[in-house]
Amino acid sequence: MGFLSPWLLGGLAAIGLPVIIHLLNKFRTRHTDWAAMRFLTDVVQQNQRRVKMDDLILLVLRCLLVAMAVLAFAGPVMRGAARGDGHGSGPIAAVVILDASASMTQADGAISRFDQAKQDIRAWQEKLDPQSSLALYLAATRPAALIAKPEDDIALFRKSLDEARVGDEGSDLLGALRLAVTALDGANDRPKDIHIYTDGQATAFRQRPELKKLAQEHPEITIRPFVIGTPVDNLGVVQLRIEGGVPAVGQPSRFHAEVMNSGAATVRGVRVEFLLDDGAPAGSAVIPAIAPGETQGVNVTVEFPGAGPHRITAVLPSDGFEADNRRVAAVDVANRMEVILAESDAAPLDEARAGFFLAHALTPVPKEQASRYYLAPVSLRLAELPSALAKPPAQRPAAVFLCDPGNLTAPVLAALDAYVKDGGNLAVFPGNNGDPVGWASQDAFAKMLPASLGAAVTADANHPPIAWQANGFTHPVTTLWNDPANGNLGTVKFAHYFPLSPKKDARVIANFADGTPSVAEWTYGLGTVALFSAGETQDATNHPLHPSFVPFFQRLMGYFNRCNESKLVLSPGEVFRKTVDESLRGKDFTLQRPGADAARTAGQVSGDGSGNGAVLRYAATDRAGAYQIAVANEPVAVFSVQLDPTESDLRAVEPAALTDLSEVSRDNAAAPGARLVILKEYWPALIWCVAALFVAEAALAHRISHAR
Repeated sequence: MGFLSPWLLGGLAAIGLPVIIHLLNKFRTRHTDWAAMRFLTDVVQQNQRRVKMDDLILLVLRCLLVAMAVLAFAGPVMRGAARGDGHGSGPIAAVVILDASASMTQADGAISRFDQAKQDIRAWQEKLDPQSSLALYLAATRPAALIAKPEDDIALFRKSLDEARVGDEGSDLLGALRLAVTALDGANDRPKDIHIYTDGQATAFRQRPELKKLAQEHPEITIRPFVIGTPVDNLGVVQLRIEGGVPAVGQPSRFHAEVMNSGAATVRGVRVEFLLDDGAPAGSAVIPAIAPGETQGVNVTVEFPGAGPHRITAVLPSDGFEADNRRVAAVDVANRMEVILAESDAAPLDEARAGFFLAHALTPVPKEQASRYYLAPVSLRLAELPSALAKPPAQRPAAVFLCDPGNLTAPVLAALDAYVKDGGNLAVFPGNNGDPVGWASQDAFAKMLPASLGAAVTADANHPPIAWQANGFTHPVTTLWNDPANGNLGTVKFAHYFPLSPKKDARVIANFADGTPSVAEWTYGLGTVALFSAGETQDATNHPLHPSFVPFFQRLMGYFNRCNESKLVLSPGEVFRKTVDESLRGKDFTLQRPGADAARTAGQVSGDGSGNGAVLRYAATDRAGAYQIAVANEPVAVFSVQLDPTESDLRAVEPAALTDLSEVSRDNAAAPGARLVILKEYWPALIWCVAALFVAEAALAHRISHAR
């Protein structure tokens, strides 16, 4: 026995009010003697006993009326033990977490894990006490609340469950479990349950310590994981990217694909097909064998027929998990890419100029072929940069190389800052004009650079030239030289350089042999900035004469381009953004989603916030595959969304990870088998008693008043 609002029992003190009123009325009687009084004395004495009895009955009725009213408002209930499993044991408050990650689309036969889970949830819900309250969450990289708080609206729960859809996001149970625990905070009058329906993929439980800790912190909540289906063998494409240089018309572009085997047996003769755009064959490759749990890669070379947006698809044979049998990479293929070599002096290039060797590294072909090469170096004065960078996005250079620039003027700095933030690429080569103190004092320039420069170091008899590291490279630009067959960067030496102190988020491309950084880069805005410790001139380094010189800068340009291309390859849920020509501002754009038969209007080209440009934005990137955007039926962009590679690993979670959630010590909470629930509520009956007492009191008071 208990009360929902026991604090209201203090109102029982009001029982004294009828008694006090009764006594006050008794003492207020006035006695007046008059002649005829003596004739009534005998009659009064005869009725005295009856009058006192009537008053006593009326007083008792009034006291009972007050007591019953107070008890009714306090909410008397009977509590009893219940299992809290929702099978005829009384009402519960439950949150259902439904795994909506891509791996839930795997199927043994005609039905997917996701649809099977929905059927199991419906069957469980039908056995619940009708008074139960339910909430519903979808678990993925971004958990979604379909019903945020437990509601007793069963029809709403069924409708939300029917409308639930699986996406292509990764698995993450922790985020959804945290939301579920919070949702149950206010449900203290009944057992609290969380039911998790998942395919049992191990990667969904990768945050096992945090999951266990959360369960232990809330022993009052029973967490019940339900694993749908059994693990299946799976091959999946987990990586597809462009490697090497810049994708350009007429130039071979190499693509690298990786395939994972999450099954229990070695798979041999795995064929990977590559498709161009709408399905034209672009090549194929065979992986001889992939052992269980291993990932193997293949390469294919593709030549694009024209400039503009294109897409490459890597395809595996069908199996029980179709979502990872295809992977798409979007690329923007260039016709020619302009690279500005900005120097303090614009005299004709010769071997003494700071950008002379860089120009030849960017265009390593005979002069008569240079006009047809995809990279086009252009030498400019620093003062000419603002006007060159103010061109429409489609006409802006692919990169700017600052060759021994010295201190920069405010207009040049402003132009560079806007260019890089909008997705441009900048490489800085300090030379004889390098001024670490002056650059540090120019805040606009210093904040762009991935490192600060120390005082210049010049080799002499006591300090021989310093060399680059010979191996152990980790950056994509230089990993090629981890294989000695491709040459040795350890023979690249520097006689004049500036020590670098990288900033927190900088990435080192190459170190000196003593482990100090020589080249660093980082992301600035939407673009990339690389800082070299020296200029590429013969008086500073032997790099221009080294066999690695041309491939190094070709790979650097490829890396710059891949940083740009990475904005065309998104994860599910990322927002696509691309700067487009100003003339498109305000126009509607259409978008064809993966698997759709036709394009639909998806938005409008908007301003970029600066008043000088226009951007495409699209946020509904929940499906993996290619997204094609057009304005006035003219293609303007293609981007792709790729599945989280961990979704291809279908290996099952250890049973211990499930018991971490379901078997929690409950020393400070009622045991799951003996939790108290409300078995019966008495306040409705008390309300009827109050009504009956009120009627009886009114009738008796009326009769007594007339009798007297």
